[in-house]
Amino acid sequence: GGARAAPVGERHLEARSATAALRDAEHRATLRFTVWYPAAEGSAERSLDIGPPGHALFFVSEAAPDADFADGRRRPVILVSHGYGGSARMMGWFSTVLAQQGYVVIAVDHPGNNSRDKMTVPGAALFWDRADDLQAALARAKADPVIGQHIDARRLGVAGFANGGLTALLAAGGRADLARFQAFCAAHPDDGACKPQPEFPVTLGQQAAALATPELAAEAARAGDDHAIRGVGAVFLMAPAFVQYLDPASLAALSMPAAVILGEADTVGAPDL
Repeated sequence: GGARAAPVGERHLEARSATAALRDAEHRATLRFTVWYPAAEGSAERSLDIGPPGHALFFVSEAAPDADFADGRRRPVILVSHGYGGSARMMGWFSTVLAQQGYVVIAVDHPGNNSRDKMTVPGAALFWDRADDLQAALARAKADPVIGQHIDARRLGVAGFANGGLTALLAAGGRADLARFQAFCAAHPDDGACKPQPEFPVTLGQQAAALATPELAAEAARAGDDHAIRGVGAVFLMAPAFVQYLDPASLAALSMPAAVILGEADTVGAPDL
C-alpha cells in the first residue's frame, strides 16, 4: 500500500454497565471497549485481523497496542457503535482512519449482540441500552489516567453502522417508540428490518415476549426515555438500520449536523424509507 499516516494506538478497557448483565449470556456486568488514537512516531503497529490465526477472514487495519499518545493535546472524540452482531474490531477499518486524522475513537462491544460473545434475545431486544453503552464507555475513558487527559469532551461526535446508526441517533437525542415499529412491521412484514437477522435470528414476537418477562420488564419501560449523551455535536450514520423504531418528532427536534451514507442494494437499511 501507499505511505501511511502517523501510527495509531489501541487500548482495551472495561466499564461497568447497569444493563450489561441483562444482555450478556454469562450475565457479566461489564462492557468491553476499544480506544484508538494518534500514537507516538515509531510505535510498532500490528495487523488487526478477524478470523483464525494465519487464516484471516478480514484484514481490518493496523494499530500499536498500548502505545504512547502522539502528544499531550486534548483531541475530539468519536463514539462508534457496531452493527447487529458486529464488534468494535469490525469497525476498525473506519476507526483507525479517524485516529490517523487526530481523533480519539471509543468503540464498544455491545453486550449480548456482538460477534465475540454468545448472542442473546435481550441483547437484540434491549437496543436502547446500546446508547447507554456509549455513555458508560465515554465516562470510563474520561476517568482513565492515561486516556482522560487526551479527551476534549466539548468536541464529541457519534458514528454508527447499521444497528449502530440507530444507536447513534438515540445517543444524539432521538427517542425510541416500540409501538411505532410494531405498527410498521404489521404493515410491512417483509421489510428487512422486520425479519429475523441472519447473524442471530430472533423474531419480533420473541423479542416482545422477552420484554414482557419479569427480568426485562423494568428495562423495557425505559425504551422511550431520553438516552441522549450530553454534548454530542454531530452524527455520522452508515447504512442506518431499524430507524423505524424512532419517533420522527424527536428527530425533527435535533439541531446538529448529520451525515448519512446508504447502499442502494441494502435490504435492511433500505435507502427508500
